[in-house]
Amino acid sequence: WSRWTTTLTKSVGTKPFISTAPCPRIVLNLGAALLLRVEAKGFPIPSFQWLHQVRGRDWAPSPNATTDTLHIEECTLGATGLYCCRVSNIFGEVETEPTAVIVREEEDEDEVRKPTDRRLSRKSKIQYYRQITLKLHGDPPKIVALRPTSLKVVEGESFEVMVKVTGNPKPTYQWWKDGDLLPQYEEPVLAGYDGVCNLLERSAAVQHTGRYVCKASNAVEDVYSQEVIVKVFRSVELLRAEDFHTRALEVASRHSPFLMPPSQRELATPPIPDAMDCVSIAVSPTPSPRTPVLNLGAISTLTGNPIKSVNHLDL
Repeated sequence: WSRWTTTLTKSVGTKPFISTAPCPRIVLNLGAALLLRVEAKGFPIPSFQWLHQVRGRDWAPSPNATTDTLHIEECTLGATGLYCCRVSNIFGEVETEPTAVIVREEEDEDEVRKPTDRRLSRKSKIQYYRQITLKLHGDPPKIVALRPTSLKVVEGESFEVMVKVTGNPKPTYQWWKDGDLLPQYEEPVLAGYDGVCNLLERSAAVQHTGRYVCKASNAVEDVYSQEVIVKVFRSVELLRAEDFHTRALEVASRHSPFLMPPSQRELATPPIPDAMDCVSIAVSPTPSPRTPVLNLGAISTLTGNPIKSVNHLDL
């Protein structure tokens, strides 16, 4: 007998939505340029394929037309026909309404008088295109929850900023820190279940200190959250009495040898590399007559870190 294991993977994403499409009809002269453009959103990012239909024939892909823009520098009579753009990703595809392109050898005076038609002079070869912005049926993203708005963590700990959004279609999100897009969010991420757009850092470091902003987007609109201020502090050290006094002497000599007793000043060789710049707790069950007297308040002020002495019974 053999045991088989099946792994099911659920993909998440959205079918493409077209937000901007070419106008329904374009009339231009022989040799003029044609430029058609479409705008679409979806997740994953969709691909584009322009199609051309000549009267009496089937739709066929236009050569070298796999971007959001179709550009023909000099139109021949063969460019006459219908054009549309097929936008697709793994969740589906959608096509623009056909655009009728008419290439004429000579201008018709009757056509010139029609203000709705668009023509280009053969001599000027100026590019012309017109777009129609479609009215999408949906709801723009709305940030309904953001917490916390500020966060203080110790180096090495994990932290999480929770954001929830609503919107139709379901929004994607990206995170910025101090105005720069975080590398892991170069590609937009689809909001999770119930619109969750959380930022999770499993091991905080000092460089994670900063101001974070979440951007939520869908085919209707883009919105930004308020700033979340994250501060990461260095780790706390727990030292026994003998280790604490050794480290305290290092800190004192690093900042000022005059903070130490006269008997210890001669031994000071500042600066001491990698001296303590984190919180320390001295655990001492009984006073020691050989313990040097240090001005802990002054050391704390200079180092910018609190120093606390407690009895082992308090732990």
